[in-house]
Amino acid sequence: MASPNEALASSDNANDVVIQAAGPWGRWQARQAVLLALLKLPIAWFQLSTLFLAPKHPHWCGEATSGLEAPVIEAVPNVDECHSFNWDASVAEPCNHWEYNRTVFQETIVSEWDLVCGKSDLTSVAQMVLMFGVLVGNIIFGAAADRWGRRTPLLVAIVVQAVMGVITAFAPFLSVFMILRFLVAVATGGTMVVSFVICMEVVGGPWRTVVPILYQIPFSLGVFFMAGVAYYLRSWRDLQLALGLCSVPFVLYYWLIPESPRWLLAVGRDQEAIAILEEAARMNGMAEVNVKALLLQSRAARAAAGRLPRDQGAAAPVISGLLRTPRLRRMTLCLFVTWFVTGLVFFGFSEFQGQMGGDIFVNVAISGLISVPGPVLCAALVRVLGRRAVVLGSLITSSAATLLILVVPPGVLWGRPLLAGISFLGLSVTFAALYLYSGELLPTVVRNVGMGASSMCARVGSMLAPFVVSQRVHGDSVPLLVLGLLPLVGAALLFPLPETMDCVLPESLQDGENFCRRRAKEDLQNSNYIQVPLKDVTLTEEG
Repeated sequence: MASPNEALASSDNANDVVIQAAGPWGRWQARQAVLLALLKLPIAWFQLSTLFLAPKHPHWCGEATSGLEAPVIEAVPNVDECHSFNWDASVAEPCNHWEYNRTVFQETIVSEWDLVCGKSDLTSVAQMVLMFGVLVGNIIFGAAADRWGRRTPLLVAIVVQAVMGVITAFAPFLSVFMILRFLVAVATGGTMVVSFVICMEVVGGPWRTVVPILYQIPFSLGVFFMAGVAYYLRSWRDLQLALGLCSVPFVLYYWLIPESPRWLLAVGRDQEAIAILEEAARMNGMAEVNVKALLLQSRAARAAAGRLPRDQGAAAPVISGLLRTPRLRRMTLCLFVTWFVTGLVFFGFSEFQGQMGGDIFVNVAISGLISVPGPVLCAALVRVLGRRAVVLGSLITSSAATLLILVVPPGVLWGRPLLAGISFLGLSVTFAALYLYSGELLPTVVRNVGMGASSMCARVGSMLAPFVVSQRVHGDSVPLLVLGLLPLVGAALLFPLPETMDCVLPESLQDGENFCRRRAKEDLQNSNYIQVPLKDVTLTEEG
């Protein structure tokens, strides 16, 4: 039976070498983690800015009310927001010109392009185009990051996001606006998936649990910041330009973010990994001379075992690799469905809260602040209960809170808002834990494409969320039942999957297949793929 140290020496898992060479946490990892987490700010701005670009904008038919003040509009016979009254023929006719109440918003895409009445569905189309762009970006940049490395696709996504974010503010037509927003969303989807994977790959030990979860906090802070900016900039063009300009400084990441050494090792580019890890060791106060020896020793061990990375002609990783073997296939499909469910319920509840009335700026700011405790709570729980248990618990909590809304009378003070907040908080914990859990289950060679596909499933769910919430026309119980029961489906699918806490990350597809097998302890110790608790990894550190 192999000891932990022997398993470490023979394993082809690059994370062991990275931990030994640079340590699980230090100044180098802290710098990378903070920089990558800050990318969640523009991700939040561009994903949720539609709340202020296309809000509900009170309007009335300008033809019917020419020369009349807004308070007396209701006195005009047979007139609604979509019709004018023909006094000569005494009939209502379709309206061709609208006036808008500009007390809250000076200009929105609704008022500029008259997206009301027969064209009101175009605001939903604009949001769907945005979410579809994020979906496309998750897939394209996820696959690109596995083929060409993490750094280059991330930098491309950052530049496209900044440039298109600024240009969108000058869109002359709705069609141009949608095209530019789609490109912004594609880049946003890229920064979202690639930055998370880099963040997870540069840390080790207990920090591999905490950092990728707390990395989500700037998203909530970005929502809060956006609400403040929107409060002072009431024109959609001014807001879009401000958010675009705020994303421009991230272009400086060209000089700040290196390639992931873990990916370099996984594809056999050891010399480049050595240079990066030597810099990391120097920043962390560790011996640089040990880095090259450790990596060469690891490569020799892998070569002796006939398991050098990409020995099969450096074939590009594809999503079909996750569906090739039975256990990996079951795990992948369960993850995809759970991501779909979580995305649908999360964005469905976001819309549910948005229909609760009140000041839109306050509501959005509060929703951002409410989400902050989610990752913090998740980071505390996953270290004690494990990743899978936290995902299951948060899904069940969200389900219970949602279903309880059905039995709380609407007149009960704070009853429904409180339960909705609990459900929303539970879902924020689910997303944070699901990111970590999925990233640890997926093998390195397909981690980015797998995370991209998982996020794609969440985007599909988010696109369907408005249709679920719109079923309120048949009664509040219909959408609430759907939003309450779906988390239970996700929990049931994840229940048979293995726990990943304190486990070495799988590198190859074979590692992933073995990792997904629920085995007894004796079988695990005698298998080719040894599950090594991170606490047993011996670090080489001086000083």
